[in-house]
Amino acid sequence: MESEILISKHGDLDKLVKNVLFRKVGQGLYINRKKLEDNSKIYFIGAHCPQLLEDTKENRRVIKFLEFPNIFSLSVVEEKSKWKIDIPPRHEIAERIEKQVSNLVFTVEQSLLKASYGNLIDIPTIQTSINPISEILNSLHQHAKLDADILFEIEKSRGKRTKKYLHLLESLEIIRKNKESQEYTFGNRFIQIEKTLEKEDKKRMLKQILSIVIKEGYSYLTEYLNLMSITPFLRWSNSYYFPSHQMDNLLHMKRDELYMYYRQVYPNVGRPKKIKFENQLSQIIGVNILREEEGYILGSEKIYSALQ
Repeated sequence: MESEILISKHGDLDKLVKNVLFRKVGQGLYINRKKLEDNSKIYFIGAHCPQLLEDTKENRRVIKFLEFPNIFSLSVVEEKSKWKIDIPPRHEIAERIEKQVSNLVFTVEQSLLKASYGNLIDIPTIQTSINPISEILNSLHQHAKLDADILFEIEKSRGKRTKKYLHLLESLEIIRKNKESQEYTFGNRFIQIEKTLEKEDKKRMLKQILSIVIKEGYSYLTEYLNLMSITPFLRWSNSYYFPSHQMDNLLHMKRDELYMYYRQVYPNVGRPKKIKFENQLSQIIGVNILREEEGYILGSEKIYSALQ
């Protein structure tokens, strides 16, 4: 529910609105644009969110601002000798800013997923979690189809989730269902990859298909199959690349700094255990999403370039 504020008409209206924003909400807000609408003036308010970034090795500290031009709008109406200003509650404005920051983090995270999916698939924990999909692909590659008997065996070991695995692979055109026989066979993308890697081994072909599953099926894997094993590795990686993206340069970080950035980038996620952090970071380094040099965590130039 919006709050109504009455202020004297003495002075420049823009300055009066800025003063109300400062007093009622705080610093960091600005007037992005304004327009006349019927008998009122509409002000569109943006926000600058400061981010302290540090490169420990280079001994460099910089404050960068995340800019969000459209956080909320307020209306100003003339009422006798005063201006009446309708402004959202402070907590609502804070929530909108937090949502905008979260959306930006998610955008960079998704770009990171697209840039690093070929590395993520080599992480042992992730390989284990998507093993049911590997089994389906292996059976298809071996038998050239998934008939009723094979599907029965898969369902016996994997349960009700089997249909969801098949749905995901079908939606990605990796497998195709024959409407008459109800059997599954090779989809267009499976055939294309098989042709491309005709002289390569089966292991590399299946890895490329699984990479596509992670890259394009990540949302389905997490939302509908509850396979959350990819998420922590993606978040730790983004806790490095998100501030580096804001800094416009690969940062040098100590391990404890990466842990700190994680808590800044993902403030609503519970504090991760240090032992899990060390284990997951080691796996991330092991597949070259990040690297460690002279005691500093560094990113991959190739992955970083893909984020720009």
